[in-house]
Amino acid sequence: MTEVEVRRVEGSTFLAKGPSNHWVVMDAKPENHGQDGGARPMELVLMAMGGCSAIDIELMLRKMRLKLSDFRIHLNCERADSEPRVYTRIHAEYHFWGRDLPR
Repeated sequence: MTEVEVRRVEGSTFLAKGPSNHWVVMDAKPENHGQDGGARPMELVLMAMGGCSAIDIELMLRKMRLKLSDFRIHLNCERADSEPRVYTRIHAEYHFWGRDLPR
């Protein structure tokens, strides 16, 4: 089981910590009682999706012994217009640079 703790700092500013023991600041816009001092939680969801995918791909490419000079993932999304403003579409583009990479 994985556990994460989320602590309120002030208003809509929160700190979160998981098993890695690193704190992450999450915050809202000032009009939503935040300080604008950290990433928005929905932003972090998208970043986590990209990061998870990137690590898996990096490990697979290492097993294939492919040498990359660069690797980037660009994610964009659409969200529901009304609450809850969940993601309704996520598009991920994977970009690879290197020599002799198979298509």
